[in-house]
Amino acid sequence: MHSFSNLDSLLEFGSEYLCSHSISNYIQESSWILLHTINKNSTWLYSHTDYCPTDVEIENYLKMIYKRGDHIPLQLILGSATFYGRDFTIYPDVFIPRQDTETIIDVCKKKISRQPLIYAQVQAA
Repeated sequence: MHSFSNLDSLLEFGSEYLCSHSISNYIQESSWILLHTINKNSTWLYSHTDYCPTDVEIENYLKMIYKRGDHIPLQLILGSATFYGRDFTIYPDVFIPRQDTETIIDVCKKKISRQPLIYAQVQAA
């Protein structure tokens, strides 16, 4: 068993574990999972790397890292996803919003905005 005396040791383990399980964005994702686990922002994380995590924080972090190593989507693990500037709660039976979908919406909005408005004329009988 590993000894996790500080946040750096957790991040190092998480990054190595995700890398060994072919997660391409392993450094950033291990950081996001840790931030979620300790309920802090990245500024706090990088200025408190010597913080000693509690046993509960370590256990929760490892559970999430192992799930991500099994290729469970990060949004499902964290329980939320951002789509078009809004945060949504994610459950196993919910489609996870994708960046590609936002791109499709942007293209459709541009296409619609270029179309002239056509109003039907109603003739009185």
